[in-house]
Amino acid sequence: MKSWKRRFRNFVKYILSGSDQSKIPAVVKCIALVAFLGADDLDETEMVMETIWKVIQPKSGYNVTTVNYEPPMVVVAINAWSFLLTTISTWRINPENWIKHISHLSTLLEADDRSVRMAAGEAIALCFELKLFVVKPADEEDAKYLQHLTYMQNMKAKVIAQIGTLSCEASRKGANKKNLNEQRELFHKIWDYVMNGGNVEETGFQLEELYSKFHKAISAEGIPPSCSGQSSYA
Repeated sequence: MKSWKRRFRNFVKYILSGSDQSKIPAVVKCIALVAFLGADDLDETEMVMETIWKVIQPKSGYNVTTVNYEPPMVVVAINAWSFLLTTISTWRINPENWIKHISHLSTLLEADDRSVRMAAGEAIALCFELKLFVVKPADEEDAKYLQHLTYMQNMKAKVIAQIGTLSCEASRKGANKKNLNEQRELFHKIWDYVMNGGNVEETGFQLEELYSKFHKAISAEGIPPSCSGQSSYA
């Protein structure tokens, strides 16, 4: 990981530039794979996750050039980010650190592109599995705790409602029907999984398949030479 760090800034610049989006998936897979195989600690993994997140949620604001990534790029980034999230031990996950991510994933459930909605849904299912919606007990008179608790309760209710809507989305005349049935089936399984308290046996929602899909998202296929030390981005 240490030798690769010398080129990490160049990877970040390349992702943020959005100059050639056709190469973004390969770059995202590369840094995710390196983090998976060689991250020395949680901080390094989170550093890579935050870099990938810049594709999922590009920064905007004064004096910031926002790059609008195409849906296929966003889907690859969500899957790679989700996979790295599965590698973090649950006891080391602080739900407070993931509020902004859950909030944006909720926004992506309403994206125009159905593949983005589905990728966001799978990531949210993982968030439920890792109990990122659960606020750890604290002093009930602590204002920050109460604020966080209320926010996450409202966010959870919103997300569950969105999942329910997507699980039975109607086929409208003239609307794009690509992957509609696949979307319904996926969100129906997620809905059952969430409403049954994460009981996989009662819902048929296969978390192993989900983990496998995330793993395939950073498979060697399409990985640039830079992952083997021959960087074309350095």
